[in-house]
Amino acid sequence: MDALTIENIVLVGDKFHSDSDIHATTVAYIQHLLTPYAQNIQHLSDIDAIVAWMTDTFPGEHSAQALDYVNLFAPKDFSREQLLKAAKYEMINYFIMYIFERMPNSPHSIILPWDVQKVFIMDHRLASKFGISEGSITLPVSVGVGGNQSVHMMTEDLVAGLLAFCLVSEINFDITMFGVSFDPSFMRPQIGVTNKFIKQNTNSNSVIIGDTTYYFIGTDFMKGFITGAQWANLDHRKYWNNLKDRNEILMTF
Repeated sequence: MDALTIENIVLVGDKFHSDSDIHATTVAYIQHLLTPYAQNIQHLSDIDAIVAWMTDTFPGEHSAQALDYVNLFAPKDFSREQLLKAAKYEMINYFIMYIFERMPNSPHSIILPWDVQKVFIMDHRLASKFGISEGSITLPVSVGVGGNQSVHMMTEDLVAGLLAFCLVSEINFDITMFGVSFDPSFMRPQIGVTNKFIKQNTNSNSVIIGDTTYYFIGTDFMKGFITGAQWANLDHRKYWNNLKDRNEILMTF
């Protein structure tokens, strides 16, 4: 399963998005999606078995393209053992490349797990293979409240709002995704990359939290922020101001 190392996933991602950052939770999500398939092919002992497995599991273009990757990247002078190992590697690496190649390029951005989810949703047959429901915009997020850890299905904006509350209130809810910590510092302005919620967007709502102006569409961002305040038994209105819609009209929650 060498293809699923953090180093390889980041390396592949950099080939397509060299000026973006791949968040650690994104790497963990890709590992989460592909590990069961990597485990399935580990016990296969010959190329014909791998070809049969791939064709049966991912019929159509994906199996054909993955097999092309094996032929393209495996040197002709490989021994049987080397070719078998290369085939297993390229089968999984094909899907890693598939994810990043089809992901829209947004310079100096941070790639999050929901960006991966959107790629699979564009191909409903492939999405079903990875247990992703058509049209789904939520992912499992583990949150610790009062010493109890529980999992909630959350949108990207809901998590961002919750993280913004954690950052400004300095309350840690131990937020994790796929076993990896999602630190509130994500919502702090960073040099070299632009968090989509901090990048100015004239077509979105905005709110000032602490010293930072955040931009978002819809209501999930503020719902996430308010949820965090409710879990902490605090008045959320003490932590934000200047909530405006896209037309600069003041809003309230």
